Amino acid sequence: MIEEMNPVPNWYDEDESVHIPQCAYLLNGGDVTLLIDTLSPASMD
Repeated sequence: MIEEMNPVPNWYDEDESVHIPQCAYLLNGGDVTLLIDTLSPASMD
């Protein structure tokens, strides 16, 4: 993914892994359950 960027960010080292933490909250309301994903692009909609 990062290799496809032009230009590649100067902090990127292809020999090092990139870790992006994910946060999600599951709210259980009995008949309705809601999953909130706070970091992935899917949460932008």
